[in-house]
Amino acid sequence: MRTALGILGIGALVTAGVAALLTLVVLALLVAPALVALAWNALDFGKAIGAGSLDLWGCVLLGWFLASPFAIRFVIAALVFITGPDWFHRAGILHWPEPTLKNFIAVVILLLVMSFSHGHAGRTRDRPVTS
Repeated sequence: MRTALGILGIGALVTAGVAALLTLVVLALLVAPALVALAWNALDFGKAIGAGSLDLWGCVLLGWFLASPFAIRFVIAALVFITGPDWFHRAGILHWPEPTLKNFIAVVILLLVMSFSHGHAGRTRDRPVTS
């Protein structure tokens, strides 16, 4: 009986861990592009730096690019280079945005998205060692 309860307890812990990880992945995949769309298109940060607005897939790729670790950033950059989108060949003149509150909020939102990939770095070192 005790062995069965132990197995069920470990199974419940594993299930809860998988559910928490899946929730974080889904939130990162959905929330990051939504925040990028808010900052880039709704707050007009793209126009403020001279880049223009992004469509749906532009927001998705930029959100995933900013919120991902290096390996996924490398894959996204490779996909953009391989597919050769038409906007890649146009010249753009980017400039520093005006120092307004709206642009500051947009930059803070984009920095928040960038911090997703660094959110759990080093957490294991903070735990006390028990023997």
